[in-house]
Amino acid sequence: MARGAVGPGKMGVGTDWKWVPAPMAARTPASHGGGMRLKPHDARQRLEHERETRTAQLAAIEGQPDLVGDGPTAVQVNTMRGVLAEIDRAMRRLEEGTYGDCEDCSRAIPRERLEILPYASRCVGCQSRAV
Repeated sequence: MARGAVGPGKMGVGTDWKWVPAPMAARTPASHGGGMRLKPHDARQRLEHERETRTAQLAAIEGQPDLVGDGPTAVQVNTMRGVLAEIDRAMRRLEEGTYGDCEDCSRAIPRERLEILPYASRCVGCQSRAV
């Protein structure tokens, strides 16, 4: 270890300290964006949680007919239904073994993105070009 280093994955304070990455054996890099792939079990749990949350939100809105009309609430309902459809597509990708692969460039979607948006079908670069 270099003089002044505090250990793998740690960062110290001061001019002699430097960050030392964790050993390669401790990481399983994805082919794009670094990080490790989300395990299928974890991905399924995240997707199911998202589905339950969005379904409950949609039911709460639709349960108040006076709120649903042509205004912002209707837009919110349509958006919620779109997200539920995206979650269903992500579940199919999980079953097919393509979950976590960008649908445009086929490279791995970074784990951090999937943790935040588990139904993402594109990496950030491809998503920004698609919009």
